[in-house]
Amino acid sequence: MSKNSERKLFILRLDHRLDRSLAQGIVGLGWWQAADLQQVHDWADFKKRIRDSYPDDYQNEHSLGNVAGSVWRFLKSMNVGDRAIVPVPGAFHVARVESPAFYDPEGANDEIDYAYRRRVTWETSVDKPVSRAHASGTLQRWMKARQTCVEVESGLEHDLEEALRRKAPVDFSQAVLEAAQENVARVLCEAITDQGLENVVKRLAEASGARCWIPPKNSGLPGDADIMAQYDLGIAGTDTTVEVAYQVKQHTGQTDDWGVQQLIDRMAATPSIVRGCLVTTADDVSETAKHAAEDHAIVILTKRELVQWVLSVGLGALSALES
Repeated sequence: MSKNSERKLFILRLDHRLDRSLAQGIVGLGWWQAADLQQVHDWADFKKRIRDSYPDDYQNEHSLGNVAGSVWRFLKSMNVGDRAIVPVPGAFHVARVESPAFYDPEGANDEIDYAYRRRVTWETSVDKPVSRAHASGTLQRWMKARQTCVEVESGLEHDLEEALRRKAPVDFSQAVLEAAQENVARVLCEAITDQGLENVVKRLAEASGARCWIPPKNSGLPGDADIMAQYDLGIAGTDTTVEVAYQVKQHTGQTDDWGVQQLIDRMAATPSIVRGCLVTTADDVSETAKHAAEDHAIVILTKRELVQWVLSVGLGALSALES
């Protein structure tokens, strides 16, 4: 899709026209006395037509510019396929434009003042608008615009889609995690060595309450574990420590079942290990690895879960790491 054909996004205030709009599948605005504005294509003439139609209201150039700008955007900038966000107190509706603008005589009076219209399809429930708390801060700020019709800056279509998908309000911590994931993942995959990644996982486990150590590579035991961690479950009066073996893989794409098998063999030879954990920078693991892990009490953390672990624990826990 070329830049000129990209769909645009608008904030459109309907105010007292909202109920009629939801019921009839239309959006629009007033200034009915300035008829035939669709035929006026020069900006100066456009403003003059509105001023002449409302001689007592818009003699101030600033107020005239604001009003004319809203009407111009609705009539000239908005196109079929574009979307309009309609703010209501604490929430918003979304409509997709289905027709060119038209002048409807039904709204050509002071009581309704709703002559310029477009037919729309409502993407949100007419009975239950979406809470503004589901929208990003940037999108919420745009909804505070006071003009009747405002074109939103490009690039916020994704924010709108996310707001429509969310089942709960935006959580600040989660928003930070999502924003930082790509950069953290790149560093984990590219900027540190295998040993450095093992140190990251060791620090993460320690920050999560474990006592950790690196087992010797020449222990003679079958299988392998890059890190051993001992967690105290903290049940008073009893020995409630459990051991977890970590296997760490700096992979891209997909990790096979070799790391899982290494853990299975080590766990079989060391009865004190009650769980295993395969940590990989790959996006996924093979189906064979998944099935083997399920059968042997092994947890798998792929790149996404590893990044979330890093960000939730905090970078302070990873300071001064050797790469």
